[in-house]
Amino acid sequence: MGGQTCMLLAVILAFFSCHRQVSPVPADPSAILLPVAGSETASAATKKAVKALPEIRKKEVATYQRTPCYGKCPVFRVVWYSDGSVMYIGSAYVDKRGYYRAAPGRTAIGALLESVAELGFFDLADQYPPNGPFPTEFPNIIISLQQGDFEKKVVHNHLAPPNLLQIETLLEEWLDRQSWEAFTP
Repeated sequence: MGGQTCMLLAVILAFFSCHRQVSPVPADPSAILLPVAGSETASAATKKAVKALPEIRKKEVATYQRTPCYGKCPVFRVVWYSDGSVMYIGSAYVDKRGYYRAAPGRTAIGALLESVAELGFFDLADQYPPNGPFPTEFPNIIISLQQGDFEKKVVHNHLAPPNLLQIETLLEEWLDRQSWEAFTP
């Protein structure tokens, strides 16, 4: 009986694996040829795919996040993208709860990130305090920046150096100056 079961499984596997065809997917999404989004031959799915192509190339270049505490600490996350857009997600104890976006442009984001770098961000320790402990009643402030293939992330719980506090203030003030638009993801 065991031999017949093995033979049956082998036949089934051979049948299904031999007829499988895999189409290669190009590494560059722009290499995919699609009908023009406004043409009659373009399906709804194709139109959606064409609209999404710029989103595929969008890359996170920086993040700023405040985590919860045992009190009424603001909880939010901000992401700066390579296309010049910014997304804000407010969770608790903030004026803007939910999803918001702004489009200050690449130049404005580049200037902000350059200012952060000039304040010594890449020379900071990876966490503060450098040797712990991290009391859970305090919020964490997490900042990450990417330059090419290099990414630096700093987690601030307490006892931060003055330049890290300056960076946090700079980011907060920059966010306050943006024109935010609510959206549903």
